[in-house]
Amino acid sequence: MLFCFVIPMSIPVYFWNEEWKYAISSQMFRNIAPAENKFVAFIAQGEGWHNYHHVFPWDYKAAELGKYGFNLTTALIDMFAKIGWAYDLKEPSKQLINTMIEKNGDGSHSTAQIEPVD
Repeated sequence: MLFCFVIPMSIPVYFWNEEWKYAISSQMFRNIAPAENKFVAFIAQGEGWHNYHHVFPWDYKAAELGKYGFNLTTALIDMFAKIGWAYDLKEPSKQLINTMIEKNGDGSHSTAQIEPVD
């Protein structure tokens, strides 16, 4: 409660002279819509694929994309796997990913985008 409501409501009031009614309403009516974000993925070195992470939290890649364009963390883990420092890396099959897209997706993601990994 403290970190979710009390602090976010108090900061605007005490630091920006916001009125309490606006600070409270901003917390009661907020709409969080997590999405895949390439900018965040780039800044966080691959950790910007928020929705994917919550569907497959055990996937070491934390991203459905097989390329390393934004995912430097996965590239580093793969490098360590090649020299034996990382092992038992888990990831879902492409069939499971496609099944989850079809079952729970919002229609904005095509299963044709998911290519099998060699």
